Amino acid sequence: MTRLLKRGLNHYGLGDLDGAISCWEQARALDPENQAVHDYLETAYEENGGARKPPAPVAAGPRATG
Repeated sequence: MTRLLKRGLNHYGLGDLDGAISCWEQARALDPENQAVHDYLETAYEENGGARKPPAPVAAGPRATG
């Protein structure tokens, strides 16, 4: 997970938005509630012309108590 985030940041720093998005999408698949991943993807998609919209973060619902 950490490697994917860092790899994405490296791609982003080099101006490779598609590469960054690819890494961060893989990271999101591993940890869909990671807010940093959602923030990175939102920025990358906006800079990429909004070609693909990232899905909204999954909100945790209320837990049933026994």
